[in-house]
Amino acid sequence: LYTGSKDGSIVKWDLSLSKKVKVFPGGRKGTSGFPGHTDHVLALAVSSDGRYMASGGRDRAIHIWSVQDDKLLTTFRQHKDGISGLVFRKGSNQLYSASLDRSVKVWNIDQLSYIETLFGHQDVINAIDALAKEHCMTAGARDRTIRLWKIVEETQLVFRGGGSGVKKSAQTETNAETAAVPEDPVLEGSVDCVAMVNEEYFVTGGDSGMIALWHTGRKRPVFSQPMAHGLDEESGSKQPRWITAVTALRYSDLFATGSWDGVVRLWQISADMRQFSLVGTIAMPGFVNSLQFVEPQSNALASSAGILLVAGLGQEHRFGRWLRLGKAKNAARVVQLTWRKGATVPQAAALRHGVKRRRRATHGSDSDEGVDIGDL
Repeated sequence: LYTGSKDGSIVKWDLSLSKKVKVFPGGRKGTSGFPGHTDHVLALAVSSDGRYMASGGRDRAIHIWSVQDDKLLTTFRQHKDGISGLVFRKGSNQLYSASLDRSVKVWNIDQLSYIETLFGHQDVINAIDALAKEHCMTAGARDRTIRLWKIVEETQLVFRGGGSGVKKSAQTETNAETAAVPEDPVLEGSVDCVAMVNEEYFVTGGDSGMIALWHTGRKRPVFSQPMAHGLDEESGSKQPRWITAVTALRYSDLFATGSWDGVVRLWQISADMRQFSLVGTIAMPGFVNSLQFVEPQSNALASSAGILLVAGLGQEHRFGRWLRLGKAKNAARVVQLTWRKGATVPQAAALRHGVKRRRRATHGSDSDEGVDIGDL
């Protein structure tokens, strides 16, 4: 497991031992020639074959590291603003990078080379995802679009968000569920998260607190859930908590979302792919800045049938300091999902492998619940 921090450092962890394996320190801002990041680390990705790790941040640099040797292989500096997202194409060492400069770049990591740049977004890109096809999908923040980039065809499909937070189903728009719609629906001003369920369906989240399920053949959501993480009443604004992270268990019916209401929510998509429903929650105090499902083939933390959910938690949002949760811990938490025999609802089992915090350390936690092993 790799974690990145706002101090520019990256830590490699051994999950079986719950301890640090390697620390890649961060440098001071403006330092030239430093073999690492000199500003906030905002994105990390590991290739499917486990050979490469890519990191990106506000210093506009993409570093490519050797997982086996823990060495920096090369640095790409073609982006003109911070790196907001990185993802490897599944089963390939092709890397996609998203940036605050509104562009997507494609890289061949086997040859450590640049391939091309994709343009289209009218605002910063907040998130990116990809599966096995030579496609990638991005969320364009306040341009309120999600774009599916077809690399080989040199085309893009544009899906427009900005809904009112009204719950809708493509099957019916007059069902009883619409009775739960708030009197003053909040308009979606920014699309902040995207996760591909499979090659045809994907999930998004935004600042209105709405989660939406989409099909690549439709321009509007198939189904949406407004105020999925409730209202932020503590701040006095009584506005919906925006969705800060989304991840999907690839090619399945399960996905997870996070905000700062203290829980990660697990959702199950119906068999007909026309709606989804809440099936469980996991305690996650703090801002949920990243989420990822992991299906380990062999791991001391999971059985052969086990699935891990990794969450990056922080006292503040990864892009800014609009709110600060003083009681939260800057940490990464690893949770094993288990199923009771005959049950369809996953049961979360928090692993108790706490890692003691060192003085002035930026990675680690002394929590006794879950595996708190890194700062995001």
